[in-house]
Amino acid sequence: MIASALFALLPLSPAPTNLEATQIFSFTRLSALAQEEGPDEYETRLAEAGEDAELLWALHKWCKEQGKIMQARECLKKIVAVDPDHKDARKSLGHHFYDDQWFESYFALTDYKSKEEKRMLEEEGLVRFGDSWVPKEDEPYLRLGMVREEESGEWVTKRELDRRAREAKYIADGWTKLRDMTWASPEELPKSQAGFFKVGEEWLDEEAANAHHSTIGQWWTIRSDRNLFEIWSTCPFQTTRWAGWHADRTYNDLVRAYGTRPDPDKPPVVLVLRTKAQYNTFAAGEQARQLAPTESQGFSSIHYAYFAESWILQAQPPEYMGTGVALWDTESDMVDKWNFPDPFGQHAVRHAAALAFAESIDPSLETIGGMASAQGQGNFPFQAFWGEKKIPIWFRVGVSAYCERYYNDAEYSPDNQWVIRDWSLDNIRRKGGPMPFDQIFAMQLNPNDIPGSQMRINQAGMLLSFILDGDCKPVVKAHRALTDALREGADTAAADMALRKAIEENEEEFHIYVRM
Repeated sequence: MIASALFALLPLSPAPTNLEATQIFSFTRLSALAQEEGPDEYETRLAEAGEDAELLWALHKWCKEQGKIMQARECLKKIVAVDPDHKDARKSLGHHFYDDQWFESYFALTDYKSKEEKRMLEEEGLVRFGDSWVPKEDEPYLRLGMVREEESGEWVTKRELDRRAREAKYIADGWTKLRDMTWASPEELPKSQAGFFKVGEEWLDEEAANAHHSTIGQWWTIRSDRNLFEIWSTCPFQTTRWAGWHADRTYNDLVRAYGTRPDPDKPPVVLVLRTKAQYNTFAAGEQARQLAPTESQGFSSIHYAYFAESWILQAQPPEYMGTGVALWDTESDMVDKWNFPDPFGQHAVRHAAALAFAESIDPSLETIGGMASAQGQGNFPFQAFWGEKKIPIWFRVGVSAYCERYYNDAEYSPDNQWVIRDWSLDNIRRKGGPMPFDQIFAMQLNPNDIPGSQMRINQAGMLLSFILDGDCKPVVKAHRALTDALREGADTAAADMALRKAIEENEEEFHIYVRM
């Protein structure tokens, strides 16, 4: 009678016109039909199942088939009462398994997570990573896909770990590492000695090898002569080697400026691109070639070197590659006194090498861990990235500019070892002289004001020249305090302000030094 009454009422309601209405109709019909059978069948089966979880699970499935929705759920509750770890019943009830226990709602789970994560951090210094608890200091490295090497305890990328394993096998087999960081078997070595280069399984002459390595992503990969930097370059091989030579010459000044150095087993990578088109493409990205932008502020348009802070190598897992990028324009009509293309290329490499060095000793591990996990998707977290830095931005830019155009040039110009510094100071003098210190400290670069931004970079280098070579004792002392903080991994804010104050209080000595 109940079923007949329900069906009698249906024509008075709007006919179902969509899937939802049809589902309501079906559910109502099933429930009504099920009730015609009466309660005895379910109660009988329930009594027979007793406290046997598997029989109760079978009864749950029967209830679903019969449209007995409430009874089916009642069965699930009885199952978890007698077998708390019955996964199928738990999942059917919408429960969540976490930390070896079940939670009956997502709210209960998130509340537990929050309290447990706080407790573990406060009591044991551990944070959740995947299904494990790890020391908080390890978590940024793990997010980057790095692993701790057993013998040394150092953190290395998967790429580096694979490289070491591969090189160990090559050495065991008697292979030789070549100048472009490829390996040759004893049988192949004469090819290298004859001036050929190994590309894949082929041996090419220098011209053909240069052509192969001239495109983005297929660049040369070499170590500098002193093994202090790794050079990735689309320039011809000889230019690439010169890039390594110039990068090496920045190293002593960089150690002087920062008071510390990178891990010698992980030399900073410097990327050198051979044309303006490549330089611009690598900076801004190119959708057609699936190249993501490698910088977020447009600073590459200001100078011939920039910091690629958002460069992520699309490996497995993705690897953060933020480093210095230089333009050495081999298509330029300009040549230096040795008839070498683009006399500014060497200065760009020096600037980029300094940027790479700074990043290697002052990485933003928390931020880049998140970037690598997201595989470079989304906007670059600019504020978080720079907020982690211990090296003040004006100081980082200043050191890079110093290495570019204020260094001692005794190797090239023994008659006037400060010829590069004199050239740079003269450039500032001709363009109005030093700007106020606070403008240099602010380091507000603007792609819409290229001349003004270039002058800020140059004048930051001038300040570093005064710090490193001016022999002003209060400034030297304040600089040492900053390098001590960097070396110890301490907060540098107070040391930064003390160094700025020392410079400002010795402005007269500064002007004597720069002769302005």
